Amino acid sequence: KTSKKTIKKTSKKTSKRGKESSRKDPNVQLQDNIREFEAAARAAGAPAEREQSYVDNVVDLDLDASSGTSYTGDTGDTVPEVVTNRMLKRIAIFAGSPVLVGMLLFPLFYYVKKVQGIDLPVWAVYIVQTTIFGGGLLGISYGIISTSFDERREGSFLGWNEFRANLPQVLSSFGGRK
Repeated sequence: KTSKKTIKKTSKKTSKRGKESSRKDPNVQLQDNIREFEAAARAAGAPAEREQSYVDNVVDLDLDASSGTSYTGDTGDTVPEVVTNRMLKRIAIFAGSPVLVGMLLFPLFYYVKKVQGIDLPVWAVYIVQTTIFGGGLLGISYGIISTSFDERREGSFLGWNEFRANLPQVLSSFGGRK
């Protein structure tokens, strides 16, 4: 039995029945595309950013379910558990509070309409409830962005300084700038 690392990938895929596909293996096609892009960049005079090709550094992962193996390596892009727990706590506070208030307003509107006899327009109830539940959605985002990403620093209760520090980073990630 040969190791999967020693098997040279061919440009064509082979099915389980041994028939050769007319299309290239997606991994081989991707590597070919990367090589073509790097060659075009060198021809256009782009400065070389690395000594080795990107393709040379790619780890070939076997994600086939039949092999029973999967990639479990740490990429360094994970959020520490302390920060994740802090985020969840802040989300529960900043998103849970408006949702709780919204839930408590349902019986209040019922009391005002049925017991007090005040005829509230339905659209007013909808606007109030939508605003409050929308605040819960904003609370999720604020709870995440206002969290201190430093494991050693808890941050303030409201997290305004952390929010002001993290918001430009979040906005720049949507623009593709880092």
